[in-house]
Amino acid sequence: MAKIYKNVLIAMDGSKEARDAFRKTLDFFQNFGNAKPHLIITHVLDTPHYPSAISEDAEMMNSLSMEKKESLLSLKKEAQAAGFLDTETLIRHGSPKELLTNEIPTKVAADLIVVGAIGLGKIENALLGSVTEYVVRESKVDVLVIR
Repeated sequence: MAKIYKNVLIAMDGSKEARDAFRKTLDFFQNFGNAKPHLIITHVLDTPHYPSAISEDAEMMNSLSMEKKESLLSLKKEAQAAGFLDTETLIRHGSPKELLTNEIPTKVAADLIVVGAIGLGKIENALLGSVTEYVVRESKVDVLVIR
């Protein structure tokens, strides 16, 4: 019998590939009829990749967080319009690899993590994004990689 996922964590990074993965996830779970999972759409702001002047500037980080929050709220509305009424958003600051693999899945009781195959770091991670590869390798829950 197929496993029924109850809490699905969808990782977003602002890339087109992540948005495509989000939409494919909605399509995938539409096939389960009324048994739609709780969706947690999350974006981890990778603070080590921002220049120290920006990461130390609370106003700049606040502005960046608000921009990502608006983007996630738009995705939440899209999910709810598609029938995924139990949807929430989550923004965190830190290492996407660590937060998406350990802390966030535990906090939200995720039983599936959805990631795009390649995110914003296409040049340095041509085959499989480094965050995706890390999550696949280290996650304690199922991972769905979407191209």
